[in-house]
Amino acid sequence: MPFNLKYCLRAGLFPFLAALILFALATAAAAEENLIEVDEQFYRLSYHIDSGEYRRTAVDEARPGELLELKITATNRGNQTARNLDLINSVPTDDAGRSLLVAGSFRVDESLGEFRLSRNGETFFPAGVDMAAEDVRFVQWLIFSLPPGEQVEFSYRLSIPR
Repeated sequence: MPFNLKYCLRAGLFPFLAALILFALATAAAAEENLIEVDEQFYRLSYHIDSGEYRRTAVDEARPGELLELKITATNRGNQTARNLDLINSVPTDDAGRSLLVAGSFRVDESLGEFRLSRNGETFFPAGVDMAAEDVRFVQWLIFSLPPGEQVEFSYRLSIPR
């Protein structure tokens, strides 16, 4: 049976991200107009021996045994530089409640932001903390500064159990 990614996006990620973005923007100066657009896309990764690289295909569903990448893009659609934005993303889990996160798969331009990990969504630890991938339930993306019209991307991989 396929793992329904649309459910994860609708039920778990967008409301949480939207609330945190609104909180971050509400703390900005009233004179600044900020509009941060967040887009999430799942990709199926397939390894090609001839090139030695993974190729990505956008998907809405995943099948057992697949390797996926979740890419989160934040774009500043406002007219002021947004600073110190927090985005919290819930990591998809299997039916037994285990995280599907692939250890060491986070990608972020460290000059633009960083990430922290959490078991409960309340207490976050720096990226280098000794925490098993299957225990990670939330990822906090911190964006230092995002000028108007610019975007930043974060990603990580998920392994769908067989």
